[in-house]
Amino acid sequence: MPPMDTHLALLAITTQPPQMGRASLEIPDIEPGQDILGRFSKSFMVKIARLFAEARGRTGRVNRPD
Repeated sequence: MPPMDTHLALLAITTQPPQMGRASLEIPDIEPGQDILGRFSKSFMVKIARLFAEARGRTGRVNRPD
């Protein structure tokens, strides 16, 4: 079986405002009924996936800053 290409995407979480031209999504306050820390709700994960797909679609890939 031929080796498969593997791609890794790291999505940073920071308190710093995004740089101009960067895709970003503000993490909302803890949602009501959320007892587990360290996880995002399914609806927020959908928002993250949608924004990532849009950013990737604009360039064909998401570049790391140099």
